[in-house]
Amino acid sequence: MSVLLRQPISFQHSLMASVSLLWTPKACLHSDRTRERGYHVMFSAAASCIGYIILAIWSQGASYFALFLVIGGSFSLFSLVMGWATNVLSPMSKRGVGTAFIVSMANCVSIAAPQIYFDASDRFRKAHGIAAGYVTIMDLAVMRLKLLNRRKEKIHGNTSKHEKDNVVEEFDAFHELPDSDPNTT
Repeated sequence: MSVLLRQPISFQHSLMASVSLLWTPKACLHSDRTRERGYHVMFSAAASCIGYIILAIWSQGASYFALFLVIGGSFSLFSLVMGWATNVLSPMSKRGVGTAFIVSMANCVSIAAPQIYFDASDRFRKAHGIAAGYVTIMDLAVMRLKLLNRRKEKIHGNTSKHEKDNVVEEFDAFHELPDSDPNTT
């Protein structure tokens, strides 16, 4: 490959990486500021899904735009989901196990990706459709969690941090296994 062809390709990769570099911190900081993770996860998943659909359907010019959506949406998803999980999981030992579980599930994508992205003859249309399907399933699961949390807040009311700690100690002691982590107060 000549030097003239390598330069535009490296510029395109740098441009797409910079979109992810700008999108991810902006989404994470905004979700932290508003203390609302679910809608940010749904927006990033929807952007990624739209990008995968465009990649599966349209031409090369539209596919280039779709890569910005896929990369920005997909890379920000991991950070947003990790932020959501670490805020929701209360004792430190459960937070550690939950975080490790999420990271291990995210690493399973490396197992699945070579199995679906193997046939370049159709420009990976089937693989992009499968990826769009999985992102849609994740988006629907997040919507379901938001609805369940909203229903739970209507029943129990919106509580402060101190009240949540008391509720965990008193109410959920029956429903959860006891945690004997010495680092929790």
